[in-house]
Amino acid sequence: MFKKIKMKTAVVTDDLADKALSDVDLTTLNTELSVMTAVQRVEWAAGQFPSRIVLSSSFGAQAAVSIHLATSVQADIPVILV
Repeated sequence: MFKKIKMKTAVVTDDLADKALSDVDLTTLNTELSVMTAVQRVEWAAGQFPSRIVLSSSFGAQAAVSIHLATSVQADIPVILV
């Protein structure tokens, strides 16, 4: 549905959590994302980073919308309590 944007990564350490994005044209990326709906942005993220995205939530009243949105795109997305 959406084109995949190639991103180069530079490994800072052996830990995947410490990878840093480089060579990303953030202006172009922001322009592309700015015209997308919330659902399209979540779909884009799920497509770009399969099995590497999580949702943080305080489980407050407004959080229900975010949880519903994210799980409608990726039912098994991990939800982290903050």
